[in-house]
Amino acid sequence: MNLQMSLFSCPACDAEPTKVGGWRDVCEVCHGRPVGRPSGKELKQKGIAKVVQRFPAYVEEVRNAIRFAADTREQFTADDVRARLTTEPPSPNLIGATFSAVVKAGEIELAGGFTRSTRPAAHGRLLPIWRKAK
Repeated sequence: MNLQMSLFSCPACDAEPTKVGGWRDVCEVCHGRPVGRPSGKELKQKGIAKVVQRFPAYVEEVRNAIRFAADTREQFTADDVRARLTTEPPSPNLIGATFSAVVKAGEIELAGGFTRSTRPAAHGRLLPIWRKAK
């Protein structure tokens, strides 16, 4: 396999450009994350910001549904929030992005367990159980 070589400065330690050729390459100085590539956390934050900026009205509807669930239930899941929405989200990432923003704002927290989704489209995946932050 012939990998194309390129030069990157390390985003973690700002070391001099290092030759890299594959996605597994790491900085030769700090041995940090892959050279020249964002971390998973950075990509997640960028994705959340993008979806929130693109669909502000729907984000507000989801945020209100989360707050309603937190105010009216001892524990709740994303399925409970989805049940209050008037339409399906315009992006599959929107509900998770809104949950992340509400958690970061300190409004809700994990209740400490998981349950299976009852929505057929979710194929029984595990959902965190949330509660209003104390």
